[in-house]
Amino acid sequence: MIRFIKSQASAGAATSIDFLVTFMLMQVAELGLPLSNVLGNVAGAMTNFSVSSRWVFSDQIHSLNQQILKYVLVWCGYLLLNAMLVSWITSWLDTYYLLIKMVVAIFLSITYNFTLQKNFIFK
Repeated sequence: MIRFIKSQASAGAATSIDFLVTFMLMQVAELGLPLSNVLGNVAGAMTNFSVSSRWVFSDQIHSLNQQILKYVLVWCGYLLLNAMLVSWITSWLDTYYLLIKMVVAIFLSITYNFTLQKNFIFK
């Protein structure tokens, strides 16, 4: 249970970075939702990997290169799911993009990221 709580704290920090980058790129740089969302996800992923590998899972058995490779594979799936869900739901519901992005991030953090980080990346 402690690992799950730590994982969600790491996800919260990563999501904060993700949202900040996405918002700045959308509102200040006016890049558009698809590119802003992807670049925000990249920033969040880098934050999440750094915190998760050192604090949440403390994996000393596997090399950093193995962890990074596995993380990138899982993250690519996350990025695809996130981009599709955010774009689809935002266009379907015509709701503010950050609200949809938050719901999608929470859903994927619990159902996808934690499970694969625990059982595949840092096991």
